[in-house]
Formats: sequence, C-alpha cells, structure tokens
Amino acid sequence: MKWDTYARISEDPNDEQRGVRRQNQDTRAHVDSLGGNVAKAHIENDSSAYRKKRVTVTDASGNQYDGFRVIRPVWHEALQRLRTDQADGLVVYDLDRLARDPRDLEDAIEVVEHYGKAIVSATASEINLSTETGRMAARLMVVMANKSSADTARRVRRAALANAQDGKPVGKRAFGWTDDHLSLDPAEAALVREAVAKLLDGTTTATAIAREWNEAGVRTARGNDWRNVTVRQYLRHPRLAGYRVTHSDRRNELVRDADGAPVIGQWPPLLDVDTWERLQGVLTSRDTRGRVPKKSKRFYLLAGIIRCGICNSPMYGNYSKGRGRHFYKCLEYGRHGGVTGYIRHTQSIQGPTTDRAVTATVLAWLAQQQDAVVEQRPATWDGEDDLQRARDKIAELMAAFNSDELPGSVVFPQVREWEARATDLDNQRKAWRATSAPAPAIKGALEEWPERVEAGDVTWQRAVIASVLDAVVIKQRTIVGTNEYEYDRLAYLWR
Repeated sequence: MKWDTYARISEDPNDEQRGVRRQNQDTRAHVDSLGGNVAKAHIENDSSAYRKKRVTVTDASGNQYDGFRVIRPVWHEALQRLRTDQADGLVVYDLDRLARDPRDLEDAIEVVEHYGKAIVSATASEINLSTETGRMAARLMVVMANKSSADTARRVRRAALANAQDGKPVGKRAFGWTDDHLSLDPAEAALVREAVAKLLDGTTTATAIAREWNEAGVRTARGNDWRNVTVRQYLRHPRLAGYRVTHSDRRNELVRDADGAPVIGQWPPLLDVDTWERLQGVLTSRDTRGRVPKKSKRFYLLAGIIRCGICNSPMYGNYSKGRGRHFYKCLEYGRHGGVTGYIRHTQSIQGPTTDRAVTATVLAWLAQQQDAVVEQRPATWDGEDDLQRARDKIAELMAAFNSDELPGSVVFPQVREWEARATDLDNQRKAWRATSAPAPAIKGALEEWPERVEAGDVTWQRAVIASVLDAVVIKQRTIVGTNEYEYDRLAYLWR
C-alpha cells in the first residue's frame, strides 16, 4: 500500500519543527510496521486544529455567507490525495493531531466511509474509523479535545486581558523602544518625533519619511524597509501615546479598566497624548502618503492637486513624446453622462507652464504670509465637557455594578447608551481636530525651495503646495484654435 503521513504542531512560532520531525519519524515507522511505503509526508507546522477564521462559504444551493472554519491547507491536501487515489491510506501521529474540530473529523470519516481509504493513528491504533464503534469513539475523543482547546483558549484570553489591564507590553520590540519594551531608543525616538513634527507642519509625507529612513539605513523593528503604508500604520498606533491596546477584528482597540478609562502602558510614551491626537487628525484629514495617481510611471508636481472645472475630477499627468512635455488631463474625457453623470468633455492643460504658474503663485503667497504665519494652538473643542461627562457616567455605572449597588440588568443597557454617546462625541472631536489643526509651519519654505528644486525633491514641493492650496481648478478654454496659454483658466482654492 501507498501510505501518506501527516504531522502537525499547533504552536511553533520560531519554526524549529522539532515536534513535527518526531511525529514524522513515528508515522514513518508505523508505515514500515504495516509493510507499506511512504508516498508523501505532509508537514503542517505551527498550525492550529482548533482556531477558526472568517471565510466565505457557498452552500449546496449556491448561497454565500460568512462562516468560521479551521484553515488547514496541508490537511485538506492529504484528504484530497486519498479521494483521488494518489494514496491508499493516511497515518497520523494521534487523533488530536488529525482533528480538534468535529467538522474536520467528519471530513476524514467521509473519506474512510465513502472512498474506502484507511486513516490510522501511529499511537492509538484501536481507533478504527471504518467501524461504527470506532467512529463513535473518535467523535467522543474529538469533542473532549475540542473542549480542552476551548478551556485553554479561555485561560489564555483571560491571562492576556489581565496583562493588558495591567498595562504590560507584549510581543516583539516596537520601533522607538529597546528590547525590554520599557525604555525608549534615543535615536529612533528622535527620528519619529522629527517626522511627526514635519507631518503636523504639512512639509512632508509618509512616502518621503519612508524614503528618507530607508536611504539613511533605518529599518523597521523587524529589519524590513519602510513603506508609506507601514509608516502610516506605525504612526496611527495608540502605543505611541502610551495607550495599551488589544487586537479586535484587525483593529487596535484601547484597553479600558473597570471604570472605563483607557489603560496606560508600563512603557514611556514616545508622544504626548495631545500631539498623537493631532497627528491622527492630520493622517485622516488629508493624504499624507505622497501617492500621486498617474497614468504613467512619471511623477508630476500637480497631479491630483489640479481639478477639472467641468466635473471636479482630479486631473493627472501624461507625457507627450511628440511635444516633448507633459500635460494634465481629466480622466472623465470620453465618458458619457449616462455612466458618470457628466457630459462628454475634453479637458487638458499643458504641464510645464502650469507647474511654473502655480509654483510662482504659491511662492508669492508664501512671501506675503511669511511674517504673518504664527503657529497657534487650537481652541478648546466645545464638546469636551459632554465627552468627559459621558466617560464619567460610564465609570459611575461600572463602579455601582462592581460594588453590587446596581444589577447588571440595569447597568449595562445604560453603559451601552453612554458608550455610543462617547464614541459619537469622540468622532466629532477627531473631526474637529482635523479641521482646526495649527497652520503649517512654512516660514522657512521660501529659503529652502531652491535647494529642494535643485535636488529634485518633488515630494517636498508638493507637500508645501498642498499645505496652502486645497486645489487648483482648471476652467474651460475661451480661446479656441491657438496654443496660447490662458493663465485665467487657473482658479486657486486656498486652504
């Protein structure tokens, strides 16, 4: 007989594979004792047979819905080889290596019962899936194994919650801190604070930060290159302000104590709370990634900043080989009103002259504003008292519940209402911060501009232009049949 073998270990984060190697040796020895040959050894290391993931399921009627399944691709490959006669049987180390989820066991029983294949254990050969008694015993054992996994998962979750509520750091080192998680790395912390200051000033982007750090040999805590997305994810993490978080549905959620207050971690914060919150307003209010949508690989100064005066769509850069220069074009060109709601139109403008005109206008504006620009702290949000009252109410209700003054049936409905109120107010506060952030610190932009232009730093130039201009609207041409440039087509929308 041609036998496949299967070995699995649930937890092996360092991929040492010592457990699966031992299982593989024992399953191969069992194949030898049966007088068979090993056709393929299936190794599924660091893979849980209990933990489920959200997947899209299609039923027999073609209906789709979100389901939760144990994802074990190697295991399903082993079963498929049995179904397709690539192997006559499968030897597993033990039944709990085969399945800890009843659904997986039923798949194995189906292969034995309806495809006539053998699945045996190297350590518990009395489990025979080909008989009713053996299948009953296997089902009981899997139910017990599933219960054991559930108990372990509950204990692990409870321990993790206790650590979170104590503010203990977990996981690998984060950029900006040392390996002990409890002290700042001076060099990395200085880089982060400098980058945050520039983002708040509007004089850099996440892409520019990633490029500068990579060119300087600065890598992530995992030793990887920085990208705009990793910079943004890093700067959005509440850990920077000292908050302890837990992961829920792929999001970082603040851990709260029994009174509903955010838990402060045991590590020193890299940013103060106010700076971090202002940074979130900047990251959510405008595109700080430096990504410029374009039709080609060329990078154009005003792509996405200038807009079509007909349909208000962003205009993007394209290069004309025949004319030897780029131009900006509305992507609504050639589309019919039935699709987009806009009339069919052609809207383009030559690029170099537009770049020079907008640059000259921005520099003139900077020269006028240079002495007048003073960075000021934003005024207090008028909903601050309401937000604090909502948080105080949550804390009072939880305190009443913990002291047995009020039952949960009374407390928790009210807590949910106040939590919804607090969430709504918090969102309003973030939106207010995004629109009332201090004016960009552009005082040195005029002096720095020539050097940046000579260095070809288009990202920095775009950041300065975008910090003072919301958009440049390109009106329709009024002079037809000539290539004369119409400066009156440019309408400036200042921030």
